Amino acid sequence: MTTHDCVETTPGHLPTPHFAILFEGAWIFTPDCDNRIRATCPVPDDGMHSYQFGIWNGKGLSPVPDFSLDMPEGSKYTILVDPMIKKAEESFSCLFDKAAETYPFVYLPGANSQAAKKRSLSKFALRRDVANNSRSVSIPMPTSVRAAGALLSAEVGGNGTLELFGGPVTVKRSFVTFIFIYEYDSALSAEISNNCGSSAVINTRDYPAPLHLIIKVFPEQHGAKESFASHVSDPSDPSGLKVHAVEVFDITRRALDRQNKHDATTGSCCDIMLFHDQGTSNFDEGDTGLSYAELGLQCNDGAKATSTKFPACAGGGVVSGSPTS
Repeated sequence: MTTHDCVETTPGHLPTPHFAILFEGAWIFTPDCDNRIRATCPVPDDGMHSYQFGIWNGKGLSPVPDFSLDMPEGSKYTILVDPMIKKAEESFSCLFDKAAETYPFVYLPGANSQAAKKRSLSKFALRRDVANNSRSVSIPMPTSVRAAGALLSAEVGGNGTLELFGGPVTVKRSFVTFIFIYEYDSALSAEISNNCGSSAVINTRDYPAPLHLIIKVFPEQHGAKESFASHVSDPSDPSGLKVHAVEVFDITRRALDRQNKHDATTGSCCDIMLFHDQGTSNFDEGDTGLSYAELGLQCNDGAKATSTKFPACAGGGVVSGSPTS
């Protein structure tokens, strides 16, 4: 079914200097107010996942000063970046229209997107109950965005592919990691706050370059099996990984509702699924030059991306150009 070499990118490097925000695992990216981007994790507390927010220290995550490494359910984070960044993209649609030309991630364009204007595509918006109750992070418009960790052993398909992506349908992948890049000249500061009352300012001068903030959701080694009927609690099991990726993708697509011409939701969700090959899960690290570990493509045991151990949810991220319903 899957052509493994149709998406692979040449490993490269991120621009210098830069500040980056990495989202790993199941996140939905939608427009936010004031030309910002909101990342929402639709996976609820189920005893089988962990959720972390921290700074990459070369081996793992360190907490942001005055913050916990763990993200409680319902927490809302806001990040403000020094406005003196170079070449910030002008809009959500411009940012992701450009990125989608390089990376075949699941992108559901909004009405103002060039992709939607060229084709009569249905619009989908994040359900309000998901937006209100889930973990979310609001970030400013970056200079650019990249996607990494394509799940090469699976494709996105189903009855809704023509409606969502137009035709002929090209291969769509689950991408585990989205990297938002902020280029600057001499230094950059970022102010971080959340609805639990924590706040901090981090500055690129205070950290070894480059400064990377990572927000991730990943499966626990052991969890409550009753949370998902077919979920395997040990993510080191190859069959369990495939089942987990499919189920997390299903959670994500059900968090998006179809909109009618009056921008009202209809109660029906995206009719797409993640289909995995019979073989072992295969991932492409992408064109960032970052390590497997930093991208969330390995456990901290030296295993590579082709290992069956996978710490970030392989269901990956989805981009929707329409705001919350």
